[in-house]
Amino acid sequence: MTPGHLGMITLFAIAFALWGYMLLRAFARLLFPLKPVKPMDIVIAIVIQFGLQFFFAVGAVNVVPYLTIVLSILCNALIVAIIVNAKIYHILLASLIYTIAVAAVDMVVVLGLSLLEMRTNFSEITFSAIGFGILCFVAAPLVYYGLTEMSRYDEEKKEQTFKRLQIVLTVISLAAAFLVTVFTVYLPSYSWARGINITTLPFVAVLLAVAMLAGSDFLYAQQIERTKHAEAQALQQYTFDVEQQAQDIKSFRHDYMNILMSLDEYVKESGNAELKKFFYEKILITGGGLYKNAAFELQNLSKILNKEIKSILLVKLEKMLAEDVQVEFEANVEIDDVPIDTIVMVRIIGILLDNAIEEVMHLEKESREIHIALIKEGADTIFCVSNSCRENEYILTDLTKKNFTTKGKGRGFGLNNLAGFASKYDNLFIETKYNNKRFTQIITMEG
Repeated sequence: MTPGHLGMITLFAIAFALWGYMLLRAFARLLFPLKPVKPMDIVIAIVIQFGLQFFFAVGAVNVVPYLTIVLSILCNALIVAIIVNAKIYHILLASLIYTIAVAAVDMVVVLGLSLLEMRTNFSEITFSAIGFGILCFVAAPLVYYGLTEMSRYDEEKKEQTFKRLQIVLTVISLAAAFLVTVFTVYLPSYSWARGINITTLPFVAVLLAVAMLAGSDFLYAQQIERTKHAEAQALQQYTFDVEQQAQDIKSFRHDYMNILMSLDEYVKESGNAELKKFFYEKILITGGGLYKNAAFELQNLSKILNKEIKSILLVKLEKMLAEDVQVEFEANVEIDDVPIDTIVMVRIIGILLDNAIEEVMHLEKESREIHIALIKEGADTIFCVSNSCRENEYILTDLTKKNFTTKGKGRGFGLNNLAGFASKYDNLFIETKYNNKRFTQIITMEG
């Protein structure tokens, strides 16, 4: 190899390395959240791509083709890991799909140039330059433009497009493998052929099948992640709305009390005995109750720092107070997070408090009592709901059975859902107690 050839190969490798990094980043952006851009990360990624491209040009011809493909997958996976935040398994899947697609494009270009060689007397350098031009100035820009446009789609359209792209890549890869098989006698041994060899076709076919299955699995996993993200966003919006409503209510209560106080003097000076009796026995008492309730909420929920948990508690406490339920709420320390998914925790709180409210509504007003506690014991978090209840003879173990309920037909899924949560999370334990017309549920989450 002459110095001139080496210099040209180096230039080609640099150009391929730059495009390789840009295409990998554009492809990964469709699938994963990107990490903040750091100059050193970019340099490392481009250096890895340069080493891979230089190896393709110089050393791949003398290496077993299987190793060439495996090396490509591993190098691309390493670059993806530098670019995005994702699990190793998903990074390898993305690298596998990308690498197979690139190999298919290379196969098609190599085959086309091989057929062109049959009709011309061009030198190897000329063919190398043509191949370089096609890949760097036609294929790469078109793919980069397509990936960039896809990144602007909404999540649903992006998922649909990715599914179609998966099919297209599969067809291209199979077509390339078939064409290369038919015209294998015309494949050159040029340095830009990037190690492509007929012996790689069965291996590529297997990888293609794996890529198809992996892509479907990946799309499913991404759909689950998007669903969880949408739930989290909805919960955040719900929390914001609830807190805004709570602020409006507290502001109204404050203004209402000021109005009542201002009316007090007018009522005293009115000389109307019936008006005074109505005002002091009916109107002013309601205002005092509203003010007292507002103070209760502010004091007892101040230790709950997690907005989602605080909002669901605030909503349920408001409901209890509106129904004349005697409520006690306890939080021993400030609680910002819990050892399980926040959405699951919100659902647990909602189920237990809804059950407690529905049960106490069967009792006389003076007997309606609900005690709620959210406490920390070391690394563990404990949520406890204890409510007064009717005299029941049901067996406690029946409560978690699907469709079992004491509240009428069409009910009975809440506590069954709790049992489902307990089976899903190894650190979540449920204890149920019934004693002396008192029903208690204790949820322990180990840290």
